[in-house]
Amino acid sequence: MTPVTVTRAASATLLATSMMQALTVAGLSAAMPSIAAHYADVPNVDYLSRLVLVAPSLVIALFAPVSGYIIDRFGRIKLLTWSIVIYGLVGGAGYFVDELESQIILRVLIGVAAAGVNTAVTTLSGDYFTGADRQNFLGFRTGLTNMTNIGINLCSGLLAAVSWRMPFLMYASVLLLVPFVTLLLFEPVRISAETLKATKPGRIVWPIAFLIGLYAASFLHNTAFYLIPVQLPFYMQALGADDPRMSGFALAMASFGLAVSSTAYAPVRRWAGGPEATFAVAFLVIAIGMISTALSTTATAAIVSVIGTGLGFGLTFVNFPLWIIDRVPLEIRGRAVGGLMTSTFFGHFCAPFWSQAVAERYGLGAIYFCGAGLCLILAAAYAFAWRRNHRSVVST
Repeated sequence: MTPVTVTRAASATLLATSMMQALTVAGLSAAMPSIAAHYADVPNVDYLSRLVLVAPSLVIALFAPVSGYIIDRFGRIKLLTWSIVIYGLVGGAGYFVDELESQIILRVLIGVAAAGVNTAVTTLSGDYFTGADRQNFLGFRTGLTNMTNIGINLCSGLLAAVSWRMPFLMYASVLLLVPFVTLLLFEPVRISAETLKATKPGRIVWPIAFLIGLYAASFLHNTAFYLIPVQLPFYMQALGADDPRMSGFALAMASFGLAVSSTAYAPVRRWAGGPEATFAVAFLVIAIGMISTALSTTATAAIVSVIGTGLGFGLTFVNFPLWIIDRVPLEIRGRAVGGLMTSTFFGHFCAPFWSQAVAERYGLGAIYFCGAGLCLILAAAYAFAWRRNHRSVVST
């Protein structure tokens, strides 16, 4: 495939579709305490209510590689369109369902659709842009997604204050995107197998070691990140903020930090000197923010702390997909991005289980100390990688 000339309308549509990534989690985050309270009589409700939030993450982790294969083999737009339709219909159906088990099943189906959306949108972003334009677009896309996250979190908190069912209605709104996707987005021009074989003889080489290392880092990074949407509303309650609107505001402020730093990704990467150094700086910022969150004694202090944490995550969420898109051959880009989605959302899925165990034994603040520890390990690893690569460049 070769990059296409992207119209402003197509770019705007791709950005609008990217915002769905924020809705999957943020749509229900502020409502989690209300959902848990509604199903208080259900055995193991503390775990099962959190499963409503994170069930899509496990399914995305399992289905993202399948989505990556489909878009590499058959194209991006059809899968994206049908995924949006399923996402909107199934997500909105949560408003009408009463049983907790049925809610979890619907969230599983949302995960199947979200796998197609996330993989197709990220891959199209790499297809449509190159070089500095790609850095700027991915940074702006992540920033805009998190600005949307702010609005979604605030709306989720307001709607949850009325009824725990109301936030489900936000999912149906994505159906409005379908005509824009089908009319304005373009499939990149596909190269025939014969032409590809003539221009690029031999087998496509997968950078296996690079991908394994990045996927492992992505898993640890995302299990730390998910401590915010999964546990922050409960942490706010423990600090005395019982109103769901306060939880929505806290989550919105974390998204604000993400939005600010992600839009500044390109200059930060130039200043840092490369993707390894960018990771080292970002993970250090995240660790400091999480330590501050763990030490917070008031809801206001926790909100300020998660803003700082968001500043670090804004850089990492651009650095991961951009580094993969830059490194892997275009012909396997969808599958490589699918692998990143798997590591990302498997980290999301695992986070509430280990963090709940830690919270029950040591308290909610302890989970943020654990998250800080993971990020400090990653910061040290990437600082070492940058130093090693820098030395090899200087020596040559």
